[in-house]
Amino acid sequence: MRIFVHCIEFTVQFLLGALVLGGCFACNSDGSDSGGQGTSDSDSDSDSDSDGDTDSDSDGDTDSDTDSDSDSDSDSSGNSGACIGVATSCGVLTGPMCTTQTGCTSSGSGCTGFSSCLLASTMGDCMSMNGCSWDGNCNGVSASCSSQWDMSSCMNLDGCTWSSTLDSCTGVSKSCFSIISEISCMNQDGCRWEEECDGAAWSCDLLDATSCRLQSGCYTTDGCGGVAASCSEFRSATDCVEQYGCIWSTPGETDGVAVAKFCNPLAQGGEKVILHVVITSGTKEVTLTAETMECSTDSGSSCTTIPVGDYMLVALQDVDGNNVASTFVEDVRDGDELFIYGTGDALGVTVVAEKLIAGACEEIDSSIFE
Repeated sequence: MRIFVHCIEFTVQFLLGALVLGGCFACNSDGSDSGGQGTSDSDSDSDSDSDGDTDSDSDGDTDSDTDSDSDSDSDSSGNSGACIGVATSCGVLTGPMCTTQTGCTSSGSGCTGFSSCLLASTMGDCMSMNGCSWDGNCNGVSASCSSQWDMSSCMNLDGCTWSSTLDSCTGVSKSCFSIISEISCMNQDGCRWEEECDGAAWSCDLLDATSCRLQSGCYTTDGCGGVAASCSEFRSATDCVEQYGCIWSTPGETDGVAVAKFCNPLAQGGEKVILHVVITSGTKEVTLTAETMECSTDSGSSCTTIPVGDYMLVALQDVDGNNVASTFVEDVRDGDELFIYGTGDALGVTVVAEKLIAGACEEIDSSIFE
């Protein structure tokens, strides 16, 4: 289940803001303005009207109607676009990052992340984790007694006896799985001794700061509390980019479709979990779902159609819609294929999105994690 990379875990509701659309909001169906209380002429905003009222727009006419031409944008923010993304949850922010995130306040220390005994690759790491133990097992298939042609090799095989009368090795050799000693396992022909970190790791949120630092997959926070304001709440590019996890997106999705498959190798506390991947490009959004050690579609079946665009957000969420990790993919074009998966290490959880060669998406299944 260990694949690679880094990331940051955060919890927040994923919401997409609507595009801010510019346009004439004081126009008749024929395109003429409906303002101007002096005369009944139809003003095109390019001439000088002779009515006596005062016009505040910059194109030189003297009527009092609202100007919708391009020289004076009615969008007070000066931006055309939407704030998208997944605002980083308060729980993973530290120090000044917490206080600058809208909706968050500092509240003491804590521990968060995804922990699994499988994340420990050495005995030392394993033994430092609550709920885990370093275990060895004897695996393989022991050689049969009948395959031993001399007394020495026969007597070295546990379960076998040399018969002088028959001048052959008889009996049933002891199976590898029934051997509990490393030395006995290594001495049994055909057997091998293998060690791994086993057990059910304690959940990160149950650990104190000291235990948290020793638990693979967990990391301490500065106890930043509250609920981070969602990206869709911000109406200007300036405010949007100051919120961690948010970006300002102008209408940029392009024509065409791509496809994707999401595979989930992650578990929590030794138990299977359902995770979602939410893919957003411009105003379009698609969700893929997979349980631990499964993929969103089976091998050979069509992959899921996703939008294309210059800048695509890929967010990994838990079953309740809380964000776990996110990444961005650039230049997703018509016909592209993406393979998306989550992975974890001592630093936390990350989501990875890789472009594939044509036709590869359908062939991917959960066997890649074996």
